[in-house]
Amino acid sequence: MKKTIFALVLLLVLGLTGCAGSSDNDDIIEIGERFFVNQMTEIFLNHSQYMGRTIRYEGMFRTARWGDMEFSVVYRNVPGCCSPEEVMGFEVVMDGFELFEDNAWVEVTGVLDFDGSYIIIRVTEIVELEERGAEWVS
Repeated sequence: MKKTIFALVLLLVLGLTGCAGSSDNDDIIEIGERFFVNQMTEIFLNHSQYMGRTIRYEGMFRTARWGDMEFSVVYRNVPGCCSPEEVMGFEVVMDGFELFEDNAWVEVTGVLDFDGSYIIIRVTEIVELEERGAEWVS
């Protein structure tokens, strides 16, 4: 019984802190390093509840090609379910912003949107940081 109550309290605490983060602006969802995978998973699974909300997180910047399309992402490495490593993050649409070099550590802020195929971040601010966070999170 005590284990069940403890588990319920733990789930409640995680639920209350999971995507709230700490922020000077209550309108911004801060995705922190410690709960990066949990918060990202929550947003991906329940994306309709987050559309139009402002998201902020840190990660590595990369521009990639898929066929004739070029796109940019801000991501972190995570353990894979189907391979030893995978990445987790969002495609970032950077209208009016300069691209960074691949592997630059950035903090991105933007509005969560859906472009018809993918969940994306429409960037409102992106800056390169000197101090890197954890490239691998779990």
